[in-house]
This record gives sequence, structure tokens and C-alpha cells, in this order.
Amino acid sequence: MKIFLYCGVRTGPESLVTVEERILDIRDRMLKYFERVESLELLEAIKQLERQIQKNLNVSVSEISDESIRQYREKLLKFKII
Repeated sequence: MKIFLYCGVRTGPESLVTVEERILDIRDRMLKYFERVESLELLEAIKQLERQIQKNLNVSVSEISDESIRQYREKLLKFKII
């Protein structure tokens, strides 16, 4: 479940983004519901999750971008489910 949460946080409206960019985006769009303290706490919790995930990867999470996953995305879009 953690990986799904992390993927959701890394996915912005138009592309993959950093955790920091996504938290700021959410905070800016939902400002009346999102206190500054809450955004900082959420950011720290997500950064902790990112460190846990990083321990199990062969690449740096900072290397995961739209460009680096393009070839996999194209293959998945063409994948036929029977």
C-alpha cells in the first residue's frame, strides 16, 4: 500500500513531480483546507516514506521522471489484457 500512496504523491496533474512539488501544488489548490503546519507534517511523512522506498530500489528516486519511464509507459499502453 505504501508504494501506491507514494506513486499518487509523485503524480502531478500533468507529469511526474517531486514530493515537494506535489505537496506545494496540493496546498496551493486547497489552501482553505490545508494549514501550513499540516503541509509540513505531511511533507515530512512522505519524505520518510520515500526514504523507506529508496532502500528497496536499484535507482535513485530522483532519477524517476517522465523521461526515464517513457519506454515502459509505451509498452504498458500497448499491453493487451485478455
